[in-house]
Amino acid sequence: MIKGLMGRKNVAFNGIARLLLVFFMACLFSVSLILTGEAGDGSTFTLREAIDYALSHNQDLARTRERVHEVQGMKKEAVADALPQVSTSIDSFRYRDPGILNSPNFQDFINDPNSPFPREALLPRPVNMYNVTFSLEQPIYSWGKLGKTVEAARIEFETTDLNIRAKEQEIAYNIAIAYYNLLLSYERLKVLEKAEETQENNLKIVSDKYEVETATKLDLLKAKTALSNLIPQRIAAENDVKIARAHLNYLMGRKIDEPLTLADSLYISEDLPSQDLTRYALIAFRERPDLASLDSGIRFLEKRIEIEKLSLRPSFNFFGNFGWSTIEMENVGKSDYESWRVGIGFKVTLFDGFRISGRIMQVQSQIMQNTLQKKYLESGITLEIEKTLKELTRAYESLQAALTAQEEANETLKVAQDNFDLNLATQLDVLYSESQVRQAELNVAQARRDCLAARASLKYLIGLDITKDLSVE
Repeated sequence: MIKGLMGRKNVAFNGIARLLLVFFMACLFSVSLILTGEAGDGSTFTLREAIDYALSHNQDLARTRERVHEVQGMKKEAVADALPQVSTSIDSFRYRDPGILNSPNFQDFINDPNSPFPREALLPRPVNMYNVTFSLEQPIYSWGKLGKTVEAARIEFETTDLNIRAKEQEIAYNIAIAYYNLLLSYERLKVLEKAEETQENNLKIVSDKYEVETATKLDLLKAKTALSNLIPQRIAAENDVKIARAHLNYLMGRKIDEPLTLADSLYISEDLPSQDLTRYALIAFRERPDLASLDSGIRFLEKRIEIEKLSLRPSFNFFGNFGWSTIEMENVGKSDYESWRVGIGFKVTLFDGFRISGRIMQVQSQIMQNTLQKKYLESGITLEIEKTLKELTRAYESLQAALTAQEEANETLKVAQDNFDLNLATQLDVLYSESQVRQAELNVAQARRDCLAARASLKYLIGLDITKDLSVE
């Protein structure tokens, strides 16, 4: 009995050990999939995921973001004007200076026959000169020019950030339109594939009826012709899918031939959004980063005018240098050969030939240009919002009409098929009804795509996230 219990315990222990081993191996396999990226093919994207991927991989956006480093360098350069400027120089040269020989008084001295010094001893000789110098310069006061320069760099950084946001919104909008176009291409292909399958079934039915002489040869030829006509349409739809997929891959920053599956659909709410043009325009003027960028650019230009005016103000600088000057290299470092100078410099521009006033005039003109450009852009945005609202209304009305037509076409096809089975309708009636159903399905898909595209255009125009619900709040 004891041996039996021990045997059962060993069996249970071995079973638990096997389960733990299997669990451990499964964990290792899962971790390896995660590390190697094989847990999923990474080809299925929702619209939000496609936009996020593009914002991380789009090269055009990466180029715009690189502007941030340029502005950071500008700010660092502006701050440098407030810091000490330290330099060192070492020079060595050989020279001969006959300058003293050109003095009339000295000429009389060396040419006097009674001079105690021989003339050859007083002639200049070539000599080597060595100079080692350390220099320091520190601005003391510049009438706030440094602070305004740093502030201008900060405004430029803000402008760059707004430009990046504007580029991100543009890319998100382009991704959304390409995404909806690919969805429409998939839907068209699906409808045509379904129609081709239906026509194949119809051809089989007509062939069977022709064999038992309940259908004519004309019915058979019409069925074959209808099927043959669908083949080039399906091939064209397959090509449209490839082109739309390649375009979306390109915008996302992927290889254009990479596989791509869309997780979203063309479904859209059938409720027409608000048509309040005034409120949409106010939201756009508040949210659009390109408009804010123009405002920021104007503030930057105004700061430039202040900086230019300060260029005419006095400035004070501390300067100093220390080093050694000697004709013998071994004397460098000895106190007897030290040379130094310290002082405070004062500089003021008395007349610059109207150079500063000319620069100020140029900047003032740029400010006026930006102001006029902003007004023009606001007018253009208002016009585009108006056009988009009209397009949105048309798209929703077309969707309602297409849905109604689809219901009627489906009912017509059902009646035609029932009548054909009872020999009360011809094959031509069935084929025509099926073509009407197919066209109705394509019209519904096109209308849904147009609704989604119009909503995306409206969101882009007023500066809202493409993937968020449309709201004027």
